[in-house]
Amino acid sequence: MEKIIFETKIVEIGKDAQSMLNNNLLILFGTDAPEILRDVCFMHNNKNLIGKISAGDEVEIDDQIYTVGYVGNVACSTLSTIGHCTFVFGLNKKQFLPGTIYLNEIEIPEIKLGTIIKISSGY
Repeated sequence: MEKIIFETKIVEIGKDAQSMLNNNLLILFGTDAPEILRDVCFMHNNKNLIGKISAGDEVEIDDQIYTVGYVGNVACSTLSTIGHCTFVFGLNKKQFLPGTIYLNEIEIPEIKLGTIIKISSGY
């Protein structure tokens, strides 16, 4: 049985965030994102991560489902403390960055104000 371990809503979109998304990067940050980073981020309203994100977990962005392929070693801690992580669409096996969650699927979702992001774990 899957358990939702994280759920948040996009409440603000930086002016260059869509450009980053078009390059397969969904950069999330809490509403207290530093001014220097706000332009490239999708700001959201929750830092409450219940558990640990692992390969095989599911990320749901509105109604699109993605499978986690790899989780950087600090992605869970930065998500739960400052609301930051980066989702990469398409598992890039050349280099893994510590604050990044890599998704197996490459199809980029539409992100808008009010978009809901959920992470579910089967463990």
